[in-house]
Amino acid sequence: ETTASGVQAARYSFDSDNYITCNTTANTMEFVSNSTDIGEFSPGGLLLRDNMHLSVGTGGDLRLYHDGSNSYITDAGIGDLKIQGAADVVIENVAGANSAVFNTDGSVELYWRGASGAGKKLETTQTGTIVTGILTATELSGAIDGGSY
Repeated sequence: ETTASGVQAARYSFDSDNYITCNTTANTMEFVSNSTDIGEFSPGGLLLRDNMHLSVGTGGDLRLYHDGSNSYITDAGIGDLKIQGAADVVIENVAGANSAVFNTDGSVELYWRGASGAGKKLETTQTGTIVTGILTATELSGAIDGGSY
């Protein structure tokens, strides 16, 4: 039905098992495929149900999904999975605490977030690596300042 503000559709059906329906009570547009509720558009964005993949690429090479317990970003294509940012690339928890920082200057920082000893534990620099805390190695080889160890 056309209205003064646009088009109003109660349900658009491809067939009895595949359709799009507008839920005016919830203010959503819901998608059903093969009689399965796969997701919806709402004012909050696109929601896909558990185990429904957002696939990108002609062959669905890049997939983003949640299985009910864990979330996945999967690259099944032939190229690399590249994560790029205009500034630093930061991996953090939902509270905003860093786990890893890949700085635009080339350094990398790794953090420990345990109950004790939390903080930056490893950092790469232009001249080497800085370790904060105990460094444990199973084997060492090489030389320090011209000597050996």
